[in-house]
Amino acid sequence: MKKVFLAIIALTTLVIACNKTELKENPNSANANPIRTRTSCEYTSITSPFTNTNLETNLSMLGRLHNECLTYYFNSAQTSGLTKDNQPAFDNHLQSTLKAFNESNGISLNEGSFYPCINSNQVLYSDDNFQTSFSTEAQNIINAVVALLSDETKTYNDYVTGLNQLKANAYALSVENEKISVLCMITVSTYSLEYWNSHLNEWIVYFGGKKTRLSKLGKIGLSDGIGAIRGAIGGGFIGGPIGVFAGALCGAGANSVVRGLVLGFTGY
Repeated sequence: MKKVFLAIIALTTLVIACNKTELKENPNSANANPIRTRTSCEYTSITSPFTNTNLETNLSMLGRLHNECLTYYFNSAQTSGLTKDNQPAFDNHLQSTLKAFNESNGISLNEGSFYPCINSNQVLYSDDNFQTSFSTEAQNIINAVVALLSDETKTYNDYVTGLNQLKANAYALSVENEKISVLCMITVSTYSLEYWNSHLNEWIVYFGGKKTRLSKLGKIGLSDGIGAIRGAIGGGFIGGPIGVFAGALCGAGANSVVRGLVLGFTGY
């Protein structure tokens, strides 16, 4: 792993495609199954700030930036005074705000249709059997994350404890890009739970939605984690570790903000 990360000390421009319907084979998967990607939301290159040689440092940076992205958007929405009634200005603001946040943190996309594809009515990435692109060992961990966060009987502390245990398991994965991608999912889910546990009702109050039971918290964190791993798949497919982290942040940021808006407008 050390040799892999020594190659990413400087900012690097990568060629990445993030889409939904095109099938691409992942050479890093033990099963070599196709990756399901999105053809309508593509970017062809990305400049990444994830240049630290320490994996845990990059994961912490990913989680921190994910939550900062949510705060950045929410503050911008309040400042602008935009509401759902301002369509299409609302979605234009959503896209431009996510772009501004990414660029302010060193992520510059040759954006293609990536930002225009983001809208306030539908999450960018959903669960459509993306697990099949991973080895059996990685799939087992991903499925365990899905099962944990889908269990509405769990508390916030239960979710965090369970994710920490699964994170330890993910570190044992032997395929580097798989390990990093799964860790991105777990990290973003953990940070997402922390954010929404404290701020969910702020979004609902501002956007006028129905109050949401915190028993739904796990599924919110899962949606954000899926955004991270789906973005990581596209980034890591061509770009290696840098692409995994940067793709994860773009995918998670888009999924998280839109999920927050869906909650804010309608409840969960």
